[in-house]
Amino acid sequence: MTMTPLRVLLVEDQLGDARLIDHELRKAGFAPVGERVETQEAFCAQLDAAPEIILCDYSLPRFSGLAALQLLQERGLDIPVIVVSGGINEEQAIATLRLGAADYLFKDRLGRMGEAVRHALAAKQLRDEKRAAEAALQASEQRHRELVELSPDAMLVLCGEEVVLVNRAALRLFRAFTPAEIVGRSVLEFIHPACRQHLLWDMTRVAAENATLPVLEERMVRLDGTMVDAELTAAPLLHNGREAMQLFIRDVTERKRADEARHESELQLHIALNAARLATWSWNLPGDKVSWSEGIEALFGFPPGSFQPTIAAYLGCVHPSDRDWVEQNLNAARAVESSFEVEHRVRWPDGETRWMYLKGNSAAGDSGPVERVSGVVMDITDRKRTEVEMQKLAAFARHNPNPVFEFSVEGRLTYCNAAAQEMALTLGQRHPADMLPADTARLVQECLATERSHTRTEVTHGARTIAWSFFPILPHQVVHCYARDITERLSLEGQLRQAQKMEAVGQLAGGVAHDFNNLLTIVQGHVSLLLNRGDLNGEAHESLLQVLSAADRAANLTRQLLTFSRKQVIQLQRLDFNEVISRVATLLRRVIGEDVHLHFSYSPLPALVEADAGMMEQALMNFAINARDAMPHGGTLALATEIITTTEVQRAFHPEARPGCFVRLTISDTGEGIAAEHLPHIFEPFFTTKEVGKGTGLGLATVYGIVNQHHGWIEVESLVGRGTTFRVFLPAELSSAQVQTARPMLGQSSRSEVRGGHETVLVVEDEPTLRALVCLVLRKNGYQVHEAGSGPAALPVWAQHHRTIDLLLTDMVMPEGMTGRELAEKLKRDKPALKVLYTSGYSPDLLGRDFPLVHGLNFLQKPFPPALLALTVRQCLDAVVGSADS
Repeated sequence: MTMTPLRVLLVEDQLGDARLIDHELRKAGFAPVGERVETQEAFCAQLDAAPEIILCDYSLPRFSGLAALQLLQERGLDIPVIVVSGGINEEQAIATLRLGAADYLFKDRLGRMGEAVRHALAAKQLRDEKRAAEAALQASEQRHRELVELSPDAMLVLCGEEVVLVNRAALRLFRAFTPAEIVGRSVLEFIHPACRQHLLWDMTRVAAENATLPVLEERMVRLDGTMVDAELTAAPLLHNGREAMQLFIRDVTERKRADEARHESELQLHIALNAARLATWSWNLPGDKVSWSEGIEALFGFPPGSFQPTIAAYLGCVHPSDRDWVEQNLNAARAVESSFEVEHRVRWPDGETRWMYLKGNSAAGDSGPVERVSGVVMDITDRKRTEVEMQKLAAFARHNPNPVFEFSVEGRLTYCNAAAQEMALTLGQRHPADMLPADTARLVQECLATERSHTRTEVTHGARTIAWSFFPILPHQVVHCYARDITERLSLEGQLRQAQKMEAVGQLAGGVAHDFNNLLTIVQGHVSLLLNRGDLNGEAHESLLQVLSAADRAANLTRQLLTFSRKQVIQLQRLDFNEVISRVATLLRRVIGEDVHLHFSYSPLPALVEADAGMMEQALMNFAINARDAMPHGGTLALATEIITTTEVQRAFHPEARPGCFVRLTISDTGEGIAAEHLPHIFEPFFTTKEVGKGTGLGLATVYGIVNQHHGWIEVESLVGRGTTFRVFLPAELSSAQVQTARPMLGQSSRSEVRGGHETVLVVEDEPTLRALVCLVLRKNGYQVHEAGSGPAALPVWAQHHRTIDLLLTDMVMPEGMTGRELAEKLKRDKPALKVLYTSGYSPDLLGRDFPLVHGLNFLQKPFPPALLALTVRQCLDAVVGSADS
């Protein structure tokens, strides 16, 4: 019989009993091995040998069976213990069983030893198997719990509608901090109201059929009220012995957003392709199949659905001149893996030609040859047209005669045209960048930052002034700049301002002279009347002569002012300026003195002008006096005439210059010169640099007025310490009419020739005191006199006495809207034989160049003495009709 090995730990103090136990074990078929111990210490030491069974006496001198059972429990050891005792009672036996004993035997009845051992070992095996199964179950449950907890999807365990278990992902999904916020609530609370009913039906069906719920897409509600899109699936399970349902929830919000974004992107791509007039295409070579995106028909002008998706159809639309080139690129892409880009023309069915951009890439298959060619085609007609326009604009900048520049956002010069290069060379600079304003970078950045142009920056390079204008081009973040040489313009502006100032001063001077002449006429008239009385004593007569002399000097000043203001009456005649200079040469020598050398240079041909001889002589005299005062220690005064032809270039030096033929009179001295700051003022009335009492300041002002009144102009150059040169330009007379010489004024005839008359004179004068004086003088000379203060006031007087009136004596400029000429013309229409005598302190130009005024015949310049008035009236009445506008 085969013996079963058995590791036995025997706790027994009696050797005989130990042998009986060994015998019974062997008898039962066991081959026991092990140790016999009597004490607790020995018992504990033998536990390390892992005995299969312990046979223990209930009571030992130094140990006991109960103590052994307690030690095993304390150590957590599951070793079967059979208590073997000679005198154990029932209560003691029950106590041992409660402490874990497998059985108990009495020493006098050991026949059950084998059965008891086998039963104890079998029970031990069952316990081991149960523990192993429980451990495996626990491990499985632990793995399941870990999988549930670590799952990225939310999981709810439901008993009915109630949530009994949640994982961490569910907490995150529903934004809960603890399971208690979800557990115990109905799952329907977390379902969107619109989805609750049908989900409840689906869950009820799954529970009834013990089936799995297919994936559903629902909207769920978080604890904070926000919505989440989710996929749900469910399966039945047992939870703590109860039927339950495990609900899995996957958050698909981001995926839905991505799907929506992709859909929106596809929609936008579709819109963009249409807006950009672009289509995609793909050519599968093995099957020779071509696919096109929507919009291809619109690119080629075909109705939707009418364009055949073939390469041949595409090539059929290509312009014949471009077709070979397009086909070559397609064939090259078919032959070898490559890419190509082609710009070509197509013809629409209606005949319109448009430009296309074709781009393709070929891809080889696994076997080697090219299997697919794909790409895009885009309508670039607008771009081509824009390129043409840009080329035109580029040509405009390139060929612009004015300098053109472009600056980057940093203020760096990125472009300049040929005109800019030329200007730089003209200014002595090697490169256009060298002539830019010093603060160009700041100006550029300021233009772009403020989005405003900067149009007035001036930079001086030597004698030249350059104006710079900066314009921001915001879409391209660049600044365009234009430069202009404004030197001549600034010079002309300065000259124009000077001319306007002189004109304004002239208007003032003329107005003052006119009013002053009226007063001087009254003074001279009454003084002359007093002098003609015979009852004056010598002292009174001398005083009146002094008053008359002062009035004459004042009249001379007003004549100079009128000359400056161009309102002095002039008597034009054709003159040879060479003869005018020769005639005054002797007088000029006496004026300038012996220490100034006088030099003349005449033009070879007669220097013919239409001018007032007296005014020309006065201008020469004033120039000579001015030169003499500038040469206190002597020097040279040179006068020269020449006939020249001017061009438009002359305008750069004087605003009144014009093209034509002119007599130029040049007056040069070697005097002290004129300071640069004084040059703009030398022609202004009363401007002088001489000491007080040594000049009136009217000399050059008078010359200025004379020249302007003769439609000429004056240019002047001067250097301090070197002298001054004046150049007078007068319109030349080219006709061969006879040259005249000046005649003396009629007022210079003998006063003894004055005689009166009996005719009737109508006097029209707006100055009451002067009108009274004129009437008094005329009545003293025997004339019948009617008077009026204005043109309108004279009309009723004329209406009453026109049959008897022989002469109209009228001021030229009067108030109330009617001039002397207008009055005369109106009256002469009634009586053509009426004689007219005009008087004025200025402004003969108001009558027009076509209206002749002749001193002593039909014009009397204020101021005038009574004798000259009487003489002129008599001469006007005696004149033959038609000799003047009398």
